[in-house]
Amino acid sequence: MSAPLEFTKMCAAGNDFILIHDPSGRRVEEGAELARRLCRRRFAVGADGLLLVRSTGAGEIALDYWNADGSAADLCANGARCAARFAVDHGLTGRRARLWTGGALLEAEVAEELVRIEMPQTQGPRRHRIEVGAERIELWWVESGVPHAVVLAESPGAWSLEHLAPPLRSHALWGAAGANVDLAHREEGAIVMRSWERGIEGETHSCGTGAVAVALAAARHWGARSPVTIRTRGGDRLEVEFEMRPEGFGGVRLGGAVSVVYRGSMPPAPPTTADRPK
Repeated sequence: MSAPLEFTKMCAAGNDFILIHDPSGRRVEEGAELARRLCRRRFAVGADGLLLVRSTGAGEIALDYWNADGSAADLCANGARCAARFAVDHGLTGRRARLWTGGALLEAEVAEELVRIEMPQTQGPRRHRIEVGAERIELWWVESGVPHAVVLAESPGAWSLEHLAPPLRSHALWGAAGANVDLAHREEGAIVMRSWERGIEGETHSCGTGAVAVALAAARHWGARSPVTIRTRGGDRLEVEFEMRPEGFGGVRLGGAVSVVYRGSMPPAPPTTADRPK
C-alpha cells in the first residue's frame, strides 16, 4: 500500500496553496490529477492551487504549479512566495534562494513571514477599449508572468467584477488561453483590487501576478509611484516595487506576508477499476 501523502497548506494574502516536497520529481507527471483531487473544497484539503517543490542544489529549487482545475500555469507569484518559505522551513535553501518556475529564474528573499520575489520581465501595460454588451470598457493588458486584463475604476461601485470578468476572461484578443481579470480602485493610500482567475474560473481572495499587473497599470494610468501598496479581498497587503525605464518597467518585485495554515497527510488515492484485483 502507498504511504500517505504529506503536505503543507499555506496562505499568501488570501491565496491558499497545497505544497508537497517532491525530491525526485516523480509526482510531476501526476500533478494535474493531484491538483484536481486535493484542491476540491469541502471534499478534500481545498486550495487555489498545488505546488510541487524540489531542490536542484546550490540554493535553487524548482516549482511545478497547477490550478485547482488541473490546468498548469507558468507562474503563480503568491504560490512562488509560499514555495520560498516552504523551502526555508524544510531546509532546502537559505533565506535567499532562486526559484525555477515555468522556465524563469526568480530571486527570493525570506525574512520570517515576509517573503519578497523578483518578478520575470513584464510586458505592457497596453491600453485597449473593448465592448462588453452595450458598454465600452477601457482596460490595460499586462503580461506579468501570465496575462492580465486590468480595469481601473474611479470608485468601488463603478463596475461589477461578476459582470465584467467572464466576457473579458475569454475575449478573442487574448487567444484561446484567455486572461485573468482584475478590477481595482484607489482608496486611502492603497489600491484595492479584486481578481477573477482562469483555471479557477471565479474570484479569488488574492492574485500576486494580478497585483503586479494592477500596480504597473496604475503607474501608467494614474502616475502611481513605487512602491505601490495593494489591498486584496483576503485583507492582506501586497507591496509592488518597480523601476520605470525608457523601454518599460524593470526591477519588479512583489512582497507580502506568507503563513503556514497547517501540515497534514492524505491517504493514497483509491485504486481505479482497472487497478482492482479481479
